[in-house]
Amino acid sequence: MSGAEGQVDYYFIEDIPYIMYFKISRGIALHGTFWHDRFGYKHSHGCVNMSIKDAEWAWNWSQDADGDLWVLVHTSDPADHLR
Repeated sequence: MSGAEGQVDYYFIEDIPYIMYFKISRGIALHGTFWHDRFGYKHSHGCVNMSIKDAEWAWNWSQDADGDLWVLVHTSDPADHLR
């Protein structure tokens, strides 16, 4: 995964486990995270960082879905709904 090209916060990370992209996401996904363990604090450009164990569970659970899966995201910042 990569992003923020040409900016000081550019990133490029290989071998991210259990990536599940949001359907209309512009590259935003749920995925396992091995580079930090401070879940619940902002460490992302929009993705939902999960422990590898939790991401594995969600990935396996989603494989049984028949059709699209929906993830409901709640936020206290109304601007987040526009991203």
